[in-house]
Amino acid sequence: MSRKKKIIIAIVLIVVVIIVGLFVYSKKHNGTLPWNGGTFPIGGNIPETTNGTGTPDTTGTTPDGGGTGTPETNPNKRLFQVSKNAVGGFAVTYITRPIAPKTTPPVPAAEGTAGSTTTGVTTGGTTGTTSKATTTTKKTTTKVKTPPAPTTETVPAVRYAETGNGNIFETIADTMIEKRLSNMTIPRIIEAYFTDNGNNVIMRYLGDDGDTIQTYVGHLMGNIRDQEAPQENLQGGLLAQNISDVSVSPSGKNFLYLAPFGNKIATVLADQTGSNRTDIFYTSFHSWLPMWTNDQYALFVTKASAYMPGFAYTVNTQTGGMVKTLGNISGLMAKMSPDGKYLLYSRSVQNGTKLYLLNIGNGTTTDLEIGTLADKCTWTMDSSAVYCAVPIGLGSGIYPDDWYQGIMTFSDTFWRIDPKGNYINYELFTPTKEGAPEIDGINLQIDSSGKYLFFVNKKDGMLWKYDLK
Repeated sequence: MSRKKKIIIAIVLIVVVIIVGLFVYSKKHNGTLPWNGGTFPIGGNIPETTNGTGTPDTTGTTPDGGGTGTPETNPNKRLFQVSKNAVGGFAVTYITRPIAPKTTPPVPAAEGTAGSTTTGVTTGGTTGTTSKATTTTKKTTTKVKTPPAPTTETVPAVRYAETGNGNIFETIADTMIEKRLSNMTIPRIIEAYFTDNGNNVIMRYLGDDGDTIQTYVGHLMGNIRDQEAPQENLQGGLLAQNISDVSVSPSGKNFLYLAPFGNKIATVLADQTGSNRTDIFYTSFHSWLPMWTNDQYALFVTKASAYMPGFAYTVNTQTGGMVKTLGNISGLMAKMSPDGKYLLYSRSVQNGTKLYLLNIGNGTTTDLEIGTLADKCTWTMDSSAVYCAVPIGLGSGIYPDDWYQGIMTFSDTFWRIDPKGNYINYELFTPTKEGAPEIDGINLQIDSSGKYLFFVNKKDGMLWKYDLK
């Protein structure tokens, strides 16, 4: 017999032996084979989370919070459009939602530790036997009490009112799930503000004559997240006609507004519902913009124009006392830090605008070498940083006038500025590089955790969110 035939016969015999061995093993083990699950051990079993065909099962419920929308699945995406339509205003709010309980499989007890056992061992011959006992001692452990896991969590959300019909919506920041909170129709919304963590809304709109400015203060009634949004969800009334400007305090407990009073302007302090109003002071100057610094002080700045010198005053909202902070600067726009130590401001320069930082304590001014408007910036709540929308190219024009009037619009990039130390500035992102359209950013706001930056695109009124962390 040739060597080749011998090798073939040996291989056949080995295969036969393996098959017979497997057959005998499966008979002794109820038909299972000696690998996991009885399937061939390449790739493992089909996971239980599939629909049985090997493809992932995508059925299920949306994250808690109600409403509609599809959570973003791209972990690298950080820029999102929040609203489907133009908004008149928005506010960062905070909601409490249940935490889904975590399920952990039971841990099996180790063998031989269930308790104490005694085993008898017999010794001796046919007459007179004795027994020896072997004892296993039961081990005792002291359990440390751990506090129960929290069942709820507080997360940022954003509430906003659409300009076309005044409907109010809420979107949870991390899931991007949107819910309509009120469908009461108020057309021609100019501006919207929110107080008391978004539970009250101030909407300014044109009256039926197309000329009178009406200001409506409404309260969202009941547990609005757990029901549909009927018109009666929003109940309220009107303030004085032709209110020129409104500003809400950082805590949302109060707001300021400027109302005509004869031939003067009254600065009025109201609580979150618009009641309990107090006149702080009166002035014959009509072109103020009030902006809260903190819950006690507000910054009053003259409306900016390159043709007029601008002034800024710090006002005590409790006493009405005024202190001049800055003045005689053309095109002045300003934002005071919440701690009152710094004033970020912009001024008109030839064919442009520049951003500066004033140290209130020592009076020094730093040129931040950034060409943008202070109205396109916001402070963090702890005064540690400033975020700004910075035009990629200003273009030739008269600023801020041409921008206010809509003659010029910008395509922005977004920057973070460190107002202390070395004034470190760096670019965060450019919307067009993130797959978004050109954005002329206004009304920038940051949540208290510093996790989200919200802003509106002046070009179309759409609300956006950028994940900072």
